[in-house]
Amino acid sequence: MRENGQKPKRSAKKTYQAPQAKKVRVTSRKEKFLEQLLKI
Repeated sequence: MRENGQKPKRSAKKTYQAPQAKKVRVTSRKEKFLEQLLKI
């Protein structure tokens, strides 16, 4: 039971870190796009 519980935690951490980094890049791109639209 403990080994099964430890494995998901490690995978969850890796999957949680990757999406966050991608989300930050996407938000920064969207923000730049919105800024350009607002400037026009």
